[in-house]
Amino acid sequence: MSSHNQRNSNEPDFTDISVQCLVNTHSVSREVADQVEKIANEKISEKNAAVNAAIARRKNVFRPDTINSSENIFIVQADQKIRVCLVTDEISTIGPSGGIGAAFLELARLLAQNSQIQLTLLYTNFWVASDPHIQSSLKRLAQELCSDLYILDPAIYVNAPFEPHKVSYAVYQYLRAQVAANSGNKWDVIHFHDYKGIGYFTALRNKQKPQSVASSIVVQTHGTSRWAIELNGRFFSDESQLMVDYLETSSIQLCDTVVSPSQYLLDWFLSRNIIDASEHEQKRKVIQNIRVASPHKIEGEIQSKTSQLQPAIEEIIFFGRHEARKGLPIFVDAINHLIKEKTIKLPSITILGGLGTIGEIPSLLYLENATKGWDNLNFKLILNYNRDQSIAYLSNRAHTKLVCICSPAENSPYTLVEAVQSGCMLICSDQGGGRELVNEHDFSGIIDMKPENLSNAIQDAFINPSSYLPKFQFSDSTIEKDWLDLHFAHQPSHPNQLTHPQLHSNFIKRIQKNELPLISFVITHYERPQKLSEALASVLLQTYPHIQIIIVDDGSSNKETLEYLNTKIEPLLRLCKGKLIHRSNGYLGAARNTGLQAADGEYIIFMDDDDIALPNLVSTLVEATINNPNDVTIALNTYMPLSERESLRAQRFESHPIPSYIPIGNIKSLTPLQNVIGACTSLIKLDTIKAIRGYSELRNVGHEDYELYVKLSQAGYKFQICPEVLYLYETQRPSMLSKTTLWMNYERSIKAHGLPQDIEDLILCFKGQYIEKIRPSRLAWILQDESLGNYIDDWMRVDKAVAYMQDRLNKSGSNPALLNALTPYCQD
Repeated sequence: MSSHNQRNSNEPDFTDISVQCLVNTHSVSREVADQVEKIANEKISEKNAAVNAAIARRKNVFRPDTINSSENIFIVQADQKIRVCLVTDEISTIGPSGGIGAAFLELARLLAQNSQIQLTLLYTNFWVASDPHIQSSLKRLAQELCSDLYILDPAIYVNAPFEPHKVSYAVYQYLRAQVAANSGNKWDVIHFHDYKGIGYFTALRNKQKPQSVASSIVVQTHGTSRWAIELNGRFFSDESQLMVDYLETSSIQLCDTVVSPSQYLLDWFLSRNIIDASEHEQKRKVIQNIRVASPHKIEGEIQSKTSQLQPAIEEIIFFGRHEARKGLPIFVDAINHLIKEKTIKLPSITILGGLGTIGEIPSLLYLENATKGWDNLNFKLILNYNRDQSIAYLSNRAHTKLVCICSPAENSPYTLVEAVQSGCMLICSDQGGGRELVNEHDFSGIIDMKPENLSNAIQDAFINPSSYLPKFQFSDSTIEKDWLDLHFAHQPSHPNQLTHPQLHSNFIKRIQKNELPLISFVITHYERPQKLSEALASVLLQTYPHIQIIIVDDGSSNKETLEYLNTKIEPLLRLCKGKLIHRSNGYLGAARNTGLQAADGEYIIFMDDDDIALPNLVSTLVEATINNPNDVTIALNTYMPLSERESLRAQRFESHPIPSYIPIGNIKSLTPLQNVIGACTSLIKLDTIKAIRGYSELRNVGHEDYELYVKLSQAGYKFQICPEVLYLYETQRPSMLSKTTLWMNYERSIKAHGLPQDIEDLILCFKGQYIEKIRPSRLAWILQDESLGNYIDDWMRVDKAVAYMQDRLNKSGSNPALLNALTPYCQD
């Protein structure tokens, strides 16, 4: 406060020198010009843009060029290649991998062979890649493909633990940074798989800022977690699986093109409203997986030469992981039926595939009981073959093999492709995408996959072997052409032209028409005038031109606070046509409702007085909302511990901070248990929040934002996350959240769901268990004493509690009276 007292009490005063310059006079002064020139010379572009915007706002001049927006054209060179990035958590033969790894590896090989395509791979399985042997394998693959291959390091972009939604965010930030490092040249096509939802934040941000990362986002669907869990006859067993389910389905909904290897899987998505049937069918494409390039591949060699078949089948092979959805129980039951009926002499029986579970039973324990009658069979288990080894085994022509792909409803199994390529006889299911791979003409191996049907088909294959030799529905060249055409669609139609129009987003169009909406920015305040001045400075330095600033003082009574508000804050607000509203203390919900009633904007943003906005907060949220319309667009934040406040505030123009809290979105199955929607600062339609009558006005209870978002969700309004850090969120002790109880806070948000009483009681019970679990660490944080957790379990024992408090009070010297009162209990 002393530094402020050195100035004239009637002169607006702010910590940020650029804002001081801005408001010292009624016109732009020489001091302002000098400051802007100084900033420009320092090449701090965002701060320069922010100061220019503040000056323009002070002069009531519309300056759309201060908005952070895309250029309208980009240069196309005559020899420009199509830039493609494949982002994958699996690569076949490198670490754990299944069909996704095979699909992405074969696509990479195809694209790398084309001289018109510049290929980049981003490998996101950073845990596997920490192994030096895996790193060597990845390096060899990059050399084979003559392409760039990067390993994601999430620690650069997010804090541990590296949960799936954080990895998805890290992927987006990596891709964004690569675009920036490449002079703003985006990728033409970026591929993701649906598995783990690693493309969620990239696809979302590319909608909010069209073509900022890529011209087109492609999500290849190989089967979401929900699909696999359902087919295995199981259900979600952890909250994290619900989060992954949301990431996966949302990435499919947000991408530009969904590519599935089967129509079956697209139909499954349509039946569950994951894909909107009303969307243009061009978004949905069926392109089969590129087939495995292998020296053992003999497609067509024997398909028309049935005479090469030996007289009898010498080996029956189950090919697939040991899972219910892969059909292992169907296969075992069929073999047991054949043993019982004794209609044929069974040859060798082989189960080729990795371990898994059948229901909740480990597969080897399942087989222990299920194969007890197989003593007289030549029975083999092959558990550790990789893809190439499996193909080599199937392709061994020493004897005739009948392969059973028993998945009742598989998507588009590589196992089936590999069996056909290897020249084996085949039996597969008539459900799922497998039947789309083979030509059904003169082929009897497609059946309703049940144990009795499979045993009948095996018997028939001994009698009519030629009827069980499959042929592919489409040739390799047809599939490869479809994949290349998908990428050539992004090649300029006239490659020799110098310029190519870039898509104008709705946001850019509204800038050009001078139709940007007015944003009401509400800051609630209570007895923290100096922090309020910094929060207000950060709002005045927004690059967005149309902001109405409203400060609501929630009953401050300190004389110095009121003087500061009247002599420093209010004159400044008059200059920028803002409002300072005094009200009696009503707590945060009531204060925000006061700001809500005074707002004139089309949208409203709330921020606490101890937080600091980055310069592009408003422009980024408005751009995201206009381009990808939603009722609520929520910003990310980074925590600003009190001890780091000054340094973080000073760095906000130059750095790209790591988010401390990454919300995912409105996952309705999880909102009764935890807030995955977002923190308080967001862009909300004014009519929307008024329609639900704003905040509830409870005293001494937190989670008012959590409750508000639940109410908006229950009313059917739409949310989106803007995956950019846009403000600094102060974490301090004591704070409002540290002064309120977790029980009351969570009860408030849970009751907002309007659940039946018995369901509400159950959820409150689960939440109570969680609160008891985290209570020691929370108390340690509030009281700044890590040792406190050791005493929680014994807290009701007088000797333990008194000993702890005596030690604490002796160290702090904060309460001699309490120490004296405890003295009688401290004696032996």
